[in-house]
Amino acid sequence: MAVTTLVTPISGAYTAAYGTLDSEVSLGCVQNGVRMVQQVSKQVITCDTYGDSVVDAVFRGGNVSVILEAIEYGKAVGAMWPYGSNPSIMGLCGRLDVGSSIAQSLLLSAVQGTPANPAGTSGSPLTMQAPFAIIDEGQRTEIMLANMLRTVPLVFRLYPWVDDGAPTVVRWMTYQTTNP
Repeated sequence: MAVTTLVTPISGAYTAAYGTLDSEVSLGCVQNGVRMVQQVSKQVITCDTYGDSVVDAVFRGGNVSVILEAIEYGKAVGAMWPYGSNPSIMGLCGRLDVGSSIAQSLLLSAVQGTPANPAGTSGSPLTMQAPFAIIDEGQRTEIMLANMLRTVPLVFRLYPWVDDGAPTVVRWMTYQTTNP
């Protein structure tokens, strides 16, 4: 008799690094994991015949954010304010995040040897790389200046880009799902 499990859950930690594409620098340890939030945008269609009932919708794109809380202040503080050389310097107003090359690469990697990165299997992304990521607009970062752990909460906006290998494909990030 064959026995099959009811579910196939996946868990495991990820690390985060931020900086120039393929030269990202670790943001240090994070607490409570890394969350990816994907939001779809649609223009809903209603008609008087059916009142406020939505009868269809026009897909209008979407947005992706990555949320994490870094616990190594010195490694993560640079990502908190990319517009000046440190958070005390405002930087030049009017620059574009992507067009002025302020947005940088965010690399998320499954920690080796954890269930998120089992040797020789596929499924959960082993790495996720977003070449255009930056602190999200409206991000309110509070830093505790006390005799407590100084964490850096970060919310990154991932900007879409066109994949050179498939010019009709617009992506927020690339996934690697198998170990090399």
